[in-house]
Amino acid sequence: MNKLTALKKGYAKVFFWLLVTLFLIPAITLVFAEYGSNQLNQQYTQIFIDDARGQNQDVGKLTDFLQQNPPSSVCGPVSEDLLDYKNAVCAEKSELWQFYMMDKVAFWTLIASAVVLLMVLLFSALAFRNRQGQLLSLTLARHFLMLASALEVLVQGAMLVWLSFWGTAFFTQTYYPKLVMAVACWCWPGCST
Repeated sequence: MNKLTALKKGYAKVFFWLLVTLFLIPAITLVFAEYGSNQLNQQYTQIFIDDARGQNQDVGKLTDFLQQNPPSSVCGPVSEDLLDYKNAVCAEKSELWQFYMMDKVAFWTLIASAVVLLMVLLFSALAFRNRQGQLLSLTLARHFLMLASALEVLVQGAMLVWLSFWGTAFFTQTYYPKLVMAVACWCWPGCST
């Protein structure tokens, strides 16, 4: 009975760390990207309203327009009449564009992580069926997990580098190049050698 309990605890511990490694960094990135986008929406909206007031323009129309089309809403594909607005608030490589893109990357990484988790469970179930299932599971899982792990390391490493820059820049209005470089070297150990 004690061996069975220890085995269950061991599997639970492995499963917990699998969940952490697959979902923690993308979830943090998604939450931060959403928060940053909302903050930038508010900042840009306030800038536009203050500018309109300074030029004695109709603030009501502008407010209605900005409520219907918040700045982050035009970061994706837009109609022809919103292209100038998009270029003003969400030009490629701008702050808002970066938050928009990282939001999408984090979301799709979470989806991919769920697929990886499902595949691990399916490979595990196949391995417990019979001896032939073990061989097939090992053959298929090895290549799949090597590819999935490499992609996860690359994407999550990029997320950590992005977070190390924007996390400090967003909250302290400054960034620390040494922190960004340290995180980059930590994510990709080959750069420190």
